[in-house]
Amino acid sequence: MKDGPVQDPASAPTRAQHANDAIPAIAPKWLKYDRQVLKFYSYFQEPVVEDANENFRIRKCIIFYYLDDDTIHIIEHRVENSGIPQGIFLKRHKLPYPEDQSKYYTW
Repeated sequence: MKDGPVQDPASAPTRAQHANDAIPAIAPKWLKYDRQVLKFYSYFQEPVVEDANENFRIRKCIIFYYLDDDTIHIIEHRVENSGIPQGIFLKRHKLPYPEDQSKYYTW
């Protein structure tokens, strides 16, 4: 073993830290908002013309807005023997504005 002056590790020369190009400085939207969803409870009023006792129906829905890709999913919970078609109103996709099809709804 060689005896020599003991060097303090804090004063030892260090390697220059290289930036890693594989890891982006700003996380992309799909990674930053992965598995994050906004959930809204909503309702709409539907006119009823078949029944004289009822003028309208209130139907409850849930709107899911996925932050990672700006898609929207709208569902209505199924009620057995209601006689009304229920379930998925809008499958998960981007919803365009009615007046301008090039723009989409965002949060």
